[in-house]
Amino acid sequence: MTKLLLTIASFLIFIPTTYAQYALEASLGAPYVESLQASADGESLAWVTNEAGARNIWWTSVDDAEPQPLTSFRADDGLGINIVGIVADHLLFVRGNGNNRQGQPANPSSLPYTPVRQLFRIQLSSGELDTLDQAAGSSMAMDGLQLIFAKAGGVSVIEDVTAQEVTARRLFEVRSGAGSLVWSTSDDRIAFVGNRGDHSFVGVYEPASDDIRWMAPAFGLDTEPVWSPDGSQIAFIRTPGRRQGELRNIMSGNPFEIIVADTKTGVGRSIWQSPGDDGGFSQYYPSNSIRWTRGNQILFYSEHEGWNHLYAIEPDGTNLRDLTPGDYELENHTLSLDHQYVYCTSNREDTNRRHIWRIDLSSGSSAQLTDAEGIQTHPVALSGGTIAYREGFFNRPTGVTLQKGGERRSMGSIPKGYPADAFVEPRAVTFQSADGLTIHGQLFDATPRSKSAKPAVIFMHGGPIRQMLLGYHYSGYYANAYVMNQYLASQGYVVLS
Repeated sequence: MTKLLLTIASFLIFIPTTYAQYALEASLGAPYVESLQASADGESLAWVTNEAGARNIWWTSVDDAEPQPLTSFRADDGLGINIVGIVADHLLFVRGNGNNRQGQPANPSSLPYTPVRQLFRIQLSSGELDTLDQAAGSSMAMDGLQLIFAKAGGVSVIEDVTAQEVTARRLFEVRSGAGSLVWSTSDDRIAFVGNRGDHSFVGVYEPASDDIRWMAPAFGLDTEPVWSPDGSQIAFIRTPGRRQGELRNIMSGNPFEIIVADTKTGVGRSIWQSPGDDGGFSQYYPSNSIRWTRGNQILFYSEHEGWNHLYAIEPDGTNLRDLTPGDYELENHTLSLDHQYVYCTSNREDTNRRHIWRIDLSSGSSAQLTDAEGIQTHPVALSGGTIAYREGFFNRPTGVTLQKGGERRSMGSIPKGYPADAFVEPRAVTFQSADGLTIHGQLFDATPRSKSAKPAVIFMHGGPIRQMLLGYHYSGYYANAYVMNQYLASQGYVVLS
């Protein structure tokens, strides 16, 4: 055994050093865009950039070519940032992490105090930053100048987020707290989810009567309420309730149904049920798993035909149609400002990457909008037909791109010292498993033509529901894993991810 270990050690010591080597920090510390948020009118855009562990907010107007930094946090403290909204000359955001099952927030940098989540407001014109409130809950919703947010088992409201003196007023309390807050499309009513653990209810709060009405309450897990255009109905997703203490099992099937309820009576009906145990993933992994368009169509994700697709259905349960037919996955989508189009992310016609497609809700026609080489995700609709999205490449970390027609503008720049020229373009490979499945992977090899023996690393990424790509991943953890694979390749290893 000693002789074998010495042999392996000697082999690793004498790895050829003819590779383009660099310090790992040079690639891991490069700016990486985590999220995008547009103003309600589509005139401006903000995003969160993680650079060397410090997260900050950048902002630009649609017509401005120069983005502006709005915050200047310097520490690699692990505190996340969530942009809530952009209103007039103000941007609102939450800084801090949510709680675990024991009610404790994450503190990855071992700060000597408990980091609480706080709601901040920053003035775009002056850069002035002030704290509005402690934001214990993660659910917030904007309606013009009003902001509602979950806090300490209830929901509070700020009437005017642009006022010089801002105070929050308690609206209502609900057992186990409220989540998934959504303003009515026609008045001040608020839809929310009351989670009881093994089951949950969708409720509607009416400020005029100071009353809560439950929508078709049952023993399932009711989630993701959305309002009809006239505010008379609510649609939501119902999945089976759990046994006491049962955890979510993402490896098994999970049927679901679409419920539509009358907001005045609370009476609901099921307009569609999945034909088998094929729900669950589609109803919790992508954001906005259900929408109600201004054209009175209900959109939702489902895997009942083998792939995660976006479907449209009438509110009475008729005319179900697949908006994204074909052998590919759909992961996130948004609507154009006029609700005429859906912009979505998929690996259609490019299994190992992601691109942005546009779907016409009237005709069903579709077209790929973005470049074939990059990895584009999370489209955001802006004014004048402009869209924004996150975009990365095999040798450039995920950033922000604005696009109108064929004209594209990349926001931000890569710092000096970033080893773009040293990155290897990974190759898509497939191989057969022992039980006959075709397994997809990515191969990193800095000297593919070399006949010499080279050390190898097999990187097993976590989670069966995620796919690695031929470039920077749109999930931060897997983006770091991708950089690590590139670094190993620069050290002379062949890496199979």
